[in-house]
Amino acid sequence: MLYWLAAISSFSIPFSQRLKAPGFNVIQAVPGAVLKALSYSYSELGYKELELLSATDIKWFVEAWAEPQSHSTLYELHKQLWREYEDKLIDEHKAQDQRLISELRALLIREN
Repeated sequence: MLYWLAAISSFSIPFSQRLKAPGFNVIQAVPGAVLKALSYSYSELGYKELELLSATDIKWFVEAWAEPQSHSTLYELHKQLWREYEDKLIDEHKAQDQRLISELRALLIREN
């Protein structure tokens, strides 16, 4: 469970340049079932990029599972999925902006 939590945490990035917002906004938009279904293995994900793991955690994993073949993050392994949710949020923000502009135009027309 600890390794899974560290792995899931590595899907998020601190800041989304495309969205111009904290990565938390993107991760919040991803359904839990999608997060739970993200595929990875210890041999490809490793431990060096998993910020939630302590030195003791890492020692235990290496003792139990040996050294992994590589080290990465779920963000790197599933970057395309992250981009899909960034795109969805960008589209939602554009739609919200358009609704606001339409409402403001309607308000200006009523006042004139």
